[in-house]
Amino acid sequence: DELMEKFFEGEPLTKEEIIKGLTEGVLQGEIFPVYACSGYNLDGVDLLMDALVYSAPNPAYARKETGTNEDGEVIPVKCDENGETIAICFKTVADPFVGKMSYVKVVSGKITSDATIYNARTGESSRMGKLLAVRGGKQEEVSSVSAGDIAIMTKLNDVETSDTVCT
Repeated sequence: DELMEKFFEGEPLTKEEIIKGLTEGVLQGEIFPVYACSGYNLDGVDLLMDALVYSAPNPAYARKETGTNEDGEVIPVKCDENGETIAICFKTVADPFVGKMSYVKVVSGKITSDATIYNARTGESSRMGKLLAVRGGKQEEVSSVSAGDIAIMTKLNDVETSDTVCT
């Protein structure tokens, strides 16, 4: 708010003030920057990368929550391979050969191919078919994926996009 007041009063904003204001706004969920670039001929990609480096908030300070404890305090999620297993399904695709494929980002812990997955939305547990790692345009069957990785879990019929899965 004080940066906006400074701007409307005609005072110039410094580069540091712009970056700080943009970063804080994104972190608080009040600003959603839109960047134009082309992946086909790479126009503007360098500007997008620079903008992400200078204005995107540090993921360590993001508001990640697993819920609240008995006292009503927020329990933060740490990106830890040895922590509790939590993954978010961000895309669901039906493949004619494999069946339902759920793309997940592992936020914490480790998912193994023999794990039973619990869907937090439905409250049901189920076993997945295969666990695939995404390597560019290719998919490789793997035995486990760790925190920070993106993977595909197959044949989970009760998992939909935006569901949180855990063990």
